[in-house]
Amino acid sequence: MALQVQRMLASETLHQQERKIARGSPKKLKNFGFRPVTIRFLGGLEIQLLARYWCRSQPVGGRGVLHGPLRLVRGWRGGR
Repeated sequence: MALQVQRMLASETLHQQERKIARGSPKKLKNFGFRPVTIRFLGGLEIQLLARYWCRSQPVGGRGVLHGPLRLVRGWRGGR
């Protein structure tokens, strides 16, 4: 399952969708490449994937705000 998700995250189709959304953003976003992301499932299973990260080129309040592909394309909002 993790391999299928990783392939989807690295796909050119998803990259095109991310770029389209980033271009339509009111704030300019820059692609900072792939970053490791850990996904924890309810049963305790964890998988680590590499996902593209986008960041505003101008820091807000002294730090940049990261926007991952799951938030941009899927509308996902994760909590900490």
